[in-house]
Amino acid sequence: RDVCEVFPTETVIVSPSTCEVSTYTSTTMSEADCMGVGGTFTGAVTEEVETKSCVNKNGRCCLKYNYSKKMWRDAIIIILKTPYCIGTLLALLLHLVLPVEDELAAEDDKEKGSSSITL
Repeated sequence: RDVCEVFPTETVIVSPSTCEVSTYTSTTMSEADCMGVGGTFTGAVTEEVETKSCVNKNGRCCLKYNYSKKMWRDAIIIILKTPYCIGTLLALLLHLVLPVEDELAAEDDKEKGSSSITL
């Protein structure tokens, strides 16, 4: 849905066909039956509507794709489905977030701590 530019359309019945015979209104009679009983037939009103879901569940979900959006979507799905890639990304994130310990400062602290203690 996010990568589709042109969605397919389907015909939707806005109001059904009706047959009126004096005060009785029927929505199930055909035009020939309505004329046979002397009624007035009104045809169904249809409208073309753009559908965001698959039309008739037959796989016809999009007429034109935006291929750059589809590429980024596929790349993100591949990254999130690959455990090695998730681990690498977490390691890079932790490397950027966690502070780096300065080794020289740690050695100086050890030397100062050992000289101040007397037995």
